[in-house]
Amino acid sequence: MTAALATTELLARAVPVVGGALGLGGVAVAALPARVRLRAELRRRWRTWVLAAPLFLGAFLAGPPGAFALAAGLGVVAVAEYARLAGLGRGEWAVLTGAALLLPLLAWRAPERLGLQAAALLLVAAALPALLGGDAERGFTRAGRTVFGLLWIPVALCGLVLLGPAALAVGVAVSFGDVGAWCGGTALGRRGPLARPLRRSPRRRPGPGWRARRRRRVRCWRRSGRGRRGCGRRRSAGASSGTCWSRW
Repeated sequence: MTAALATTELLARAVPVVGGALGLGGVAVAALPARVRLRAELRRRWRTWVLAAPLFLGAFLAGPPGAFALAAGLGVVAVAEYARLAGLGRGEWAVLTGAALLLPLLAWRAPERLGLQAAALLLVAAALPALLGGDAERGFTRAGRTVFGLLWIPVALCGLVLLGPAALAVGVAVSFGDVGAWCGGTALGRRGPLARPLRRSPRRRPGPGWRARRRRRVRCWRRSGRGRRGCGRRRSAGASSGTCWSRW
């Protein structure tokens, strides 16, 4: 009952903040002139947030079952994308997908089971596809990428269930930080409005010994072209071809 009241109170605070941010963002995006280069991308991102915000807030409004469904859904989608980017096989994908569904369920129904035994089982499951396939060449790489995927996606998403009402505040803060980081990086990037031109390094002149070495090379080449033995610094392997091996 206490957790439900805390979630309701947080939602009462978060909904106006998120709704106001989306409203101001929509007005700003709609007011952008057509000559702005990122106008289409900003509108697409705004529509994505408009669709994602009700799902995120509604999941926490449903209580722990909604948090579990949100964590499991995000985990399955993220695992599919990570497996494609990391080049993992079906075995690693199955391990990551199973963990994305099982770990949030344990965090909801039996959080006391998320201990050292669960960590050991995850490590064994990460190495199991490579061991069963007998991949001695890329087995360690596959297992390492699977372990990283387990820590990055299913284990991290368990926090949406374990943190309870605090996960709502964390999610809103992370969302605002993500949007702010993207806007700051775009503004300060190479082609952003606040970007500064890169300073070119001054042109360096060659040292005084460079011209002397060049003149010595030209003299050796001329001597070798007249049938002489050159400057005496040729290698024995290149003496027959008349090539001067002196240093520039």
